[in-house]
Amino acid sequence: MLKDTKANKLFMIALVILLALGFAWVRGEVFRGKTIRDTEAIPFAKGDSLSVSAASNPIVLEIDPGATSVSLEIGRIDKKQLAVAKNGSNLSIKVSPKKRIWIFPIFFGSPSSTLVVTAPPDRIKDLSLASISGKVTVLNSLDLNSAEISSTSSKVSVLDITANKTISLSSVSGSVDAGDLTSNGPIEVSSTSGRIEVESLRAPKITVNSVSGSVDVALPLPSPSDVTLSSTSGQVEADLLGADHYTINAHTTSGSITIGGEQRSTLTKGDGSSRITLQTVSGSISIRP
Repeated sequence: MLKDTKANKLFMIALVILLALGFAWVRGEVFRGKTIRDTEAIPFAKGDSLSVSAASNPIVLEIDPGATSVSLEIGRIDKKQLAVAKNGSNLSIKVSPKKRIWIFPIFFGSPSSTLVVTAPPDRIKDLSLASISGKVTVLNSLDLNSAEISSTSSKVSVLDITANKTISLSSVSGSVDAGDLTSNGPIEVSSTSGRIEVESLRAPKITVNSVSGSVDVALPLPSPSDVTLSSTSGQVEADLLGADHYTINAHTTSGSITIGGEQRSTLTKGDGSSRITLQTVSGSISIRP
């Protein structure tokens, strides 16, 4: 029994020493070659396109009226994770997954830092922002050719976007919030599991879909538009902001339909040139003319 006790003590001492050495090594690996703040500035001309992607880092895009180039800031990152490339008029910024170190069943790694990209005004032609597990945020209004902004498992939040061709906002598992979206081409907003709120939508073709979440948008309809708003499991709401010409068709399998405070599923106003389809399998539909 005594021998067993001594053996147990020796084993525990050896284990503590091993873990201490492991932690020391991990700390060196996690922080070696990393900086608190890494900043770069990249030339960026009017008409250049910007593509930013990250595996787990949140992405923030801001417009600085005084900027003449694109700059980026990110903290505590191995420089090997960051790839910046300028090919012709296309600027690509990519942050690869952070290194994870395993000791027994435990992994160690620093938290994902936010990637902040600052761009000069009125220079971005085509914009692509994508993060797999980080939030994507646009802090300023944008006027560009096209915009594609997505997050796989977090929130997408943007202010006003005006595009010549297309606007696409999407999140697989997270909400989508937007200000005024205006495009000469189609606008698509989608979320698999999360709510969608857009202050205003203007485009010849508008598609808004949430599989499991509510949809709440405003449709000024300044010109004829083909609009589809849908949710498999969630409420669908639309404010028409006093629009004059539209045809509404609403369908739900389980839930109420209200148009202008009345229980009905169809309504035509003016020449009915804008076609609005609202549908949900399980949820109510409410339209405010």
